[in-house]
Amino acid sequence: MPVEIFRARQEVQANEGRIALQRGPIVYCIEQSDHDKLKYDEMTFSARERLLVEHREDLLEGVTTLRGKDGLGRPCQFVPYYAWDNRQPGYMQVWVREKQEEQLYNY
Repeated sequence: MPVEIFRARQEVQANEGRIALQRGPIVYCIEQSDHDKLKYDEMTFSARERLLVEHREDLLEGVTTLRGKDGLGRPCQFVPYYAWDNRQPGYMQVWVREKQEEQLYNY
């Protein structure tokens, strides 16, 4: 199943400039337990970023994660939303700020 990038409807102003990831019927999120040096809402993510879909038997008795690099090139991991908050307390985000890509101009 491909990973799909979603943007909120224009009327949802709180999610303007943000994206969410979904694979099949599963919505994904980032958790603080995987990104302990980040503060809430600090991560950016490119809609063009390639993601590795990886089933991890060692995590939460087996879940499929999405791994890539955040907007600053640091490794990041998305876990299924249904599985969040099962490791340690911390923040969670479904809607992540979208990295603004460099514009290419032809003159």
